[in-house]
Amino acid sequence: MYLGDWLHITSQEISKDSILELVEQIVYSQYELVKDLIRSQWEAGENMDGLAVGFYTEFTERLSNILGDAIMPKVAGEPYNLLWSGSLFEQIRIEYQDYGLDVDSTSENEAPLFGRIAENGIVSEPYTIYGLNLENLEILLNSIQQDLIEELLIKLKMR
Repeated sequence: MYLGDWLHITSQEISKDSILELVEQIVYSQYELVKDLIRSQWEAGENMDGLAVGFYTEFTERLSNILGDAIMPKVAGEPYNLLWSGSLFEQIRIEYQDYGLDVDSTSENEAPLFGRIAENGIVSEPYTIYGLNLENLEILLNSIQQDLIEELLIKLKMR
């Protein structure tokens, strides 16, 4: 049975507002999964479209080797993995609004990174680093759907 089927069945027993509130709660409960999926893309050096947003230079490689504080190695010619100090990743936030999920970071490192991405000109929109590729989006949507069905079943049994 699909989500649409469940919504139709439950629409007569559970209010629309109740269902929408439940969807919002479930979306927010997926925060760690969203972060894990984004991190997997960043480790691969990809944005939501599977594109690299920039490539490390020899200078950056040497600098990261000297400083020794990068979470992942910075290798000249390799795509940005977007994991240096970890603040951009650790300060990721999600917001559910208008039936969609907005993802960004409150890190101070975001503006300088977006400036470098814009300079490289490989992608036109730096915010695509926060989007999920189709494979990861499917994983997230399946998880939300599964949790929603489970919660609706619980609500139906309580009636």
